[in-house]
Amino acid sequence: FTHNTTRAWRTWGVNAGWLHWLLEGYGDPPGKKAHWTQRYRSLEKPLEQRPAWANPRFDIFSEDNHPLLAWLAGSPVPTDKTHTFFSGENIRKQVAVVWDGHNDIPVTIAWQLRKQGRTIARMRRRVMLAAGCNRLIPLSCKAPAVRRRETLQLLLTVEQGRQRLHDT
Repeated sequence: FTHNTTRAWRTWGVNAGWLHWLLEGYGDPPGKKAHWTQRYRSLEKPLEQRPAWANPRFDIFSEDNHPLLAWLAGSPVPTDKTHTFFSGENIRKQVAVVWDGHNDIPVTIAWQLRKQGRTIARMRRRVMLAAGCNRLIPLSCKAPAVRRRETLQLLLTVEQGRQRLHDT
């Protein structure tokens, strides 16, 4: 729930939306137990990696709150959860990309639709992201013609320099 909601809120331009409800925090730093409003005041510098005392919420928020966020979103609205398509139907999704950095950057967006480990559709393109932009990039392809239900997998990779983001 938290993972999906955070991505959706950031895509809509609502950052730090959980702050007021995150009373239990990301874990308790060593030392005396402090009131939830004072819990992180003892930290001497920002956390750049996962501390030993962190709980699973730390991992969720860390993944979803980097300056670059990319995920497979629904269509026509990002929160659409349609996952079932008929034989030959046009599959429509979007790649949601949020860039909260201070400069323009190029990213490479690649997706592939796989059936039984074999790629049946793909796309790769380079996109420029302006500082502080949120983009929804359309993704569409035809579902394969089949006689019975088949399981497909849609894979997304977004690259920016050495950083690689993945979603399925």
